[in-house]
Amino acid sequence: MNQKIFKFLCFSFLTLIQGLQSFPAIAAEENNALWDFGLAPTNFYLEHYPGSKAFSSFWAPIPVIEYRGAETRLDQNDGARAFLLKGESWDLDISGSLQPGQNFATDDARIGMPELPWVLDAGPQLVKIFDEHWQFRLGAFQSLATDFNSARLNGQYYDARIVFQNSQKMSFFKLQRNDYIGLSLQGASKDYMATYYDVAAQYATPNRPAYTAKEGFVCDELSFYETFRSGFSTLYVAAYIDNYDIATNRPSPLMQAHQNLSFFIGFGYTLWHSKKPSVDFEDTEGILNRLF
Repeated sequence: MNQKIFKFLCFSFLTLIQGLQSFPAIAAEENNALWDFGLAPTNFYLEHYPGSKAFSSFWAPIPVIEYRGAETRLDQNDGARAFLLKGESWDLDISGSLQPGQNFATDDARIGMPELPWVLDAGPQLVKIFDEHWQFRLGAFQSLATDFNSARLNGQYYDARIVFQNSQKMSFFKLQRNDYIGLSLQGASKDYMATYYDVAAQYATPNRPAYTAKEGFVCDELSFYETFRSGFSTLYVAAYIDNYDIATNRPSPLMQAHQNLSFFIGFGYTLWHSKKPSVDFEDTEGILNRLF
């Protein structure tokens, strides 16, 4: 398979998973199979990198794999999570996110500079559950950068967010509606920031002076996610508004945007599913809870 096509498909699938994993669990009785597989034609509108003025818009038929086990969850309601520890009002899990490289997107701000690597962040996340609607999540993620030929550690990324979520059944077409609103503050280490905002002396121009990135804030973000599910069909919409006015690296010539809106919208249909029932979210447990 052509490497660019492979990267594009990986990006599309992982971008969808990234969007889903950002949202806390909303228990949905409609999802009662242990696993299922389907396709979701999805349209994406995404910034090229945090703080970029350039965007890419594209659609792709995304494979959707869902699994609802006792220790791991991968679905439209829980996102991608592996539970390490679970308490009555908190849990500790492993999750992550993806930032694509510029292998299929050009950016005028970076003309003459090396292509950006793909950046995968993964690490522990502490979730405090206040009630069925409100949660607080605090994550610290190790970052890995790769161009698919080599890989390197890329510093750390941090995310603190408070979220509101709601789930309700609607009589119209017997829809299960899930709502999410989140407000987050995001930061990163110097190495992580350097990937996007450093300008080495050899790449400096009159309009792009040399710059050394600093650790600190990346942005604050308002996010919205909503799904409508009926039987084997799901409509989902997600949007993110990122505010870069608080960014520590606001002076970088590569930090060009003040606020960015990214979104994706798609329609999924389940093609195959297991006969074995899923584990209810209330019955999930941490891997360490089971061991000890």
